[in-house]
Amino acid sequence: MKGIWGSREEHNGDSSDYASARNSSDDQRDAPPPNEHTRLLPNRVESATYLSPDDPAVSPYNLWSIRITRYLTIFLTLIAFAWWAVLLVSTFVTPPGFYTRGSGFFPFSYASLALANLLFTLIFFAVPSKAVRIASIVMSVLLLINAIILISVQQTRYEEGWVGIASVLWAFVTAIWTLSTDRLVEWGKYEEEERLTGRAETRRTVGEWLAVLVSTIFMVILAIVIFLMGCTLFLRALDAGLAAPGKRIWVDGNKYKLHVYCHGNHTDSTGAKLPTVLLEGGEGPVEDGLWEFADNAIKNGSISRYCFVDRPGFAWSDTAPSPLSAGMAVEAVDEALTRAGEEGPWVFMSAGVGSIYSRILSARHGDNVKGLLLIDPLHEGYLNDVGASGRGFLLWLRGIISPLGIDRLPGALFRGRTKEDRVWGRASYQTGKNIFAKLQENLVADTLSKRDVASSRAIQAQDVPLTLVSSGVQIRQSDKWEKKQRELKNLTRNLQHWDIVNNAPHQVWNTYEGRKIIEKRLRHFFDLKARKAAAANGTSTSKANEPKLTARKQPWVEKYRPKTLSDVTAQDHTVNVLQRTLQASNLPHMLFYGPPGTGKTSTILALAKELYGPEMMKARVLELNASDERGISIVREKVKDFARMQLTNPPPGYRDRYPCPPFKIIILDEADSMTQDAQSALRRTMETYSKITRFCLICNYVTRIIDPLASRCSKFRFKSLDQGNTRKRLEEIAEKEGVSLEGGAVDALIRCSEGDLRKAITFLQSAARLVGAVEKDEDDGDKMDVDNDSSKAVSVKVVEDIAGVIPGSTIERLQKAMQPRSAGATYQAVAKVVEEMVADGWSASQVITQLYQAVINDELIPDLAKNKITLVFSEVDKRLVDGADEHLSILDLALRISNILGGKR
Repeated sequence: MKGIWGSREEHNGDSSDYASARNSSDDQRDAPPPNEHTRLLPNRVESATYLSPDDPAVSPYNLWSIRITRYLTIFLTLIAFAWWAVLLVSTFVTPPGFYTRGSGFFPFSYASLALANLLFTLIFFAVPSKAVRIASIVMSVLLLINAIILISVQQTRYEEGWVGIASVLWAFVTAIWTLSTDRLVEWGKYEEEERLTGRAETRRTVGEWLAVLVSTIFMVILAIVIFLMGCTLFLRALDAGLAAPGKRIWVDGNKYKLHVYCHGNHTDSTGAKLPTVLLEGGEGPVEDGLWEFADNAIKNGSISRYCFVDRPGFAWSDTAPSPLSAGMAVEAVDEALTRAGEEGPWVFMSAGVGSIYSRILSARHGDNVKGLLLIDPLHEGYLNDVGASGRGFLLWLRGIISPLGIDRLPGALFRGRTKEDRVWGRASYQTGKNIFAKLQENLVADTLSKRDVASSRAIQAQDVPLTLVSSGVQIRQSDKWEKKQRELKNLTRNLQHWDIVNNAPHQVWNTYEGRKIIEKRLRHFFDLKARKAAAANGTSTSKANEPKLTARKQPWVEKYRPKTLSDVTAQDHTVNVLQRTLQASNLPHMLFYGPPGTGKTSTILALAKELYGPEMMKARVLELNASDERGISIVREKVKDFARMQLTNPPPGYRDRYPCPPFKIIILDEADSMTQDAQSALRRTMETYSKITRFCLICNYVTRIIDPLASRCSKFRFKSLDQGNTRKRLEEIAEKEGVSLEGGAVDALIRCSEGDLRKAITFLQSAARLVGAVEKDEDDGDKMDVDNDSSKAVSVKVVEDIAGVIPGSTIERLQKAMQPRSAGATYQAVAKVVEEMVADGWSASQVITQLYQAVINDELIPDLAKNKITLVFSEVDKRLVDGADEHLSILDLALRISNILGGKR
């Protein structure tokens, strides 16, 4: 070695190294000048020359182990970034398999820690530091403790799932990797410095010291973050010991659980079933205020039973996958109630934004809803504010930092916040689940949720009793709020009360006056005092003759509508096929077509009643008239919303009386009036929801139904009723109602209705009222007069007056005037009759229709003449459509027919 490095005896220790370096420099100066054989790069293996510590060649990257470690760190960083990106996306749209029943913010925080740790490891890769290694050891220990808490506590393990466990273990692995990498780089740096400079360098540049400082500060911050997350996890583990009252029910294909709690009695002392109040909280859980109110209401006798279901993310309920609209949340709540065995009937009581959910649920339950009590409800016009992008960004930021427990930890340590406060009380808004639920609400408030509310308003039963209790403070602060509260009065046509509690805040029940008014209005829905009085007297609160009064008030068309398929007449083939289908309880999509008044709607309604019975009709059958809304909106809103609605189970033992097959029926009357776009959208809806929904399309003209839609339906043609069946039905109704008919009155009804039985029955009822055969009683029902004298008999003239047709005598006079005679005499006779008809206000179209029937049915006119006359009718009808004068058109028509009858052209 001495020959290689050289030495001086008078120097030893470190000075010999410097002497060797000077010797090397002297040797280089004494070397011969370079030539073509001189090496361009020095041979460092055989060279005895040391490099300066500042030489870039002095680097740990010279070692393959260090380079491979750096490449592996880059690879791990890419994996960490991919995992971080997936968890970021899952906050807004949950990918398959990445759903967590907690908030999802803890896994995202661990993924962010791992990514940040690896990024800073790469940035300061070549600057190892003992402080960084110590911080990495602390981080590793803290992450290990985090992992132990998360995995060992059943509730946190259940909420975070495999995603949370993988994230915390991944963060632990990256911390160990950072520690190992820093130690390996330090070793490599020492080895290379000793080999290339002769000693390990202990000095650092200002840039290196700055890098060490920054990396140390960063690692200390990460360690503090992990410590805070561990404390928050510990709080969550403590909160898991708070047992949930009631049940936690699996919903949505056993993806997550919702908390259901019910308390009270189903029936009163007489055994009559009472409605259940379904509570829905506003911006917070039901447990924070309304729960206590409901308990007091039961103690005070205002209500008998209440239930509540925590929405996803609130109190003891799990969060749901994203996105989650109001309609989706309502479906989950409805499923939880069904699985819990709660079937209603219901009185929905909700506050604030919770009223949105109650309204959607009310619209889907139909007759099973006995009342709506909305406490300072949020109007759908405010969903723009709920879904504001700025609010959503702030919620997301709050969720990202929520695992640190910046607000929860001081509350637990210094403010005395308990488990109850954090789970459902005043501090519940600080939890990650609550923040995530509000973020989900924000993301779709102005899109999917607004559509759900619009659909529910369209199908909301209008006879549901509605009570509104508003905050006086809110109304005084905002004119818009008052306006929107006023609009909500018209949610149904049965507004009971609208109370404004003067000094009450948005949470009206927090004031004594507010609680008093709410309880008073709830009592009206139950009328418990009347029930108790009836029970004491041994009587029932229902009126014995109420069905009779209701039947008397009905139009005869509805009163005598067929109740079963066997009651449908003159459609034997259709009825036989449907009865066989009824026995199998498996209906296809159906298309009923034929003239009006032939029983198309009555047939499908009778079929539905035999399938579902009276109690399930509203829940399983939706009847719409497509002529009211011809566009695509009726399909997108009303039809689609009902089609995708989950089936409600019938009461126990109900299937013993009615089949109740596992599908709903949507009846679209006058479907031929729908646009082609609407029919195309309807076809897609039929295909999508065919497993749980059947469609029955009713139309007069089957050719107006597009082929793709018609081909998916079984077609049933309804033929016009023959005069025999029509006569029999009219005489039967007249006999039951005690109406006397003069001779020819039934024929006049058949003739004026043009084969439409519905129109004929309506004419009969109107004629009976006109002649006084039907009078009003004190209950506004129809009361039959038993004295059927001739003055109260329905005559032909009365029928013609009711139907608005031209009297037969007038048509006969016109026919007589058209008979051939001298030219001048014919014109004068025809002109006189036509002028009288126009003066009486008869329209040209009515004259043409009735005159055509009279001429065609006249056996004295030859067929050849009838052929020519028909052409004249068509020409005159075309002129009227084009806007010709009615008086002149009728006169021309009559004169031309007279010429044909006289043998002239």
